[in-house]
Amino acid sequence: MKKVLACAILVSSVSAGAHTYTDEQTWINVNAFVKLDENWIAYAEYQPRFFDYSKYNGVTLHRGAIGRNIGHGLTAWAGYGFMTWNDRQDSKFPSKNQHEDRPFLQLSHVYDFGNWRLSNRTRVEQRMFRHDDEASTRVRHQFRAQYKFNDSPWAIAIWDEYFYNTNSIKPSRESHAPVLKAGFDQNRAFIGPAYFFGENDQHMVESGYMNNYVHGATRDRNAHVWMTTVTLRF
Repeated sequence: MKKVLACAILVSSVSAGAHTYTDEQTWINVNAFVKLDENWIAYAEYQPRFFDYSKYNGVTLHRGAIGRNIGHGLTAWAGYGFMTWNDRQDSKFPSKNQHEDRPFLQLSHVYDFGNWRLSNRTRVEQRMFRHDDEASTRVRHQFRAQYKFNDSPWAIAIWDEYFYNTNSIKPSRESHAPVLKAGFDQNRAFIGPAYFFGENDQHMVESGYMNNYVHGATRDRNAHVWMTTVTLRF
């Protein structure tokens, strides 16, 4: 599994050319799952991202969803995300304030065997920018492997997520939205330890390294991210 992650990071690095810039970032992801009954689950997420060597809060993402357990480890989701890109003209990420709406549908599958937990998540989301009529549809798939050590609250997690735009858009100047091209959009590859706590170890804190390679219309971005995720289950 480590070889798979290393290959994903290597491919991202090799793909970076003369028009690629790098950054060191910090992402924080706080999410909560609330079991409504035997079949229905509510989900909420808050995720600030700090850019330009973690100097400022460049993006804030809020996301919520309702999930339906359909058996055999499968859950179907429908949700909505709202993202704000914060303005900072003196950074190397110059932009106006942007607001993005992201309704989405998702199917996730979890499979446990021994100390391992494997999961797949496929999400189809629409990216709609304020003050613009065009919308981009993006498909993203994440594969995750987690190994929990015997009689221990500690685990190791490895995952990779691939993003693909199904169409191209060229938004108006008023929206300050990015130009998006059909095809490969970005890839995220993560490795790090996880710590479980609470009754029956239902809560988790995970922190580690993530490589985020983004393919842009004019230049690419290769970000080295320290990512911390807090997952709460009720």
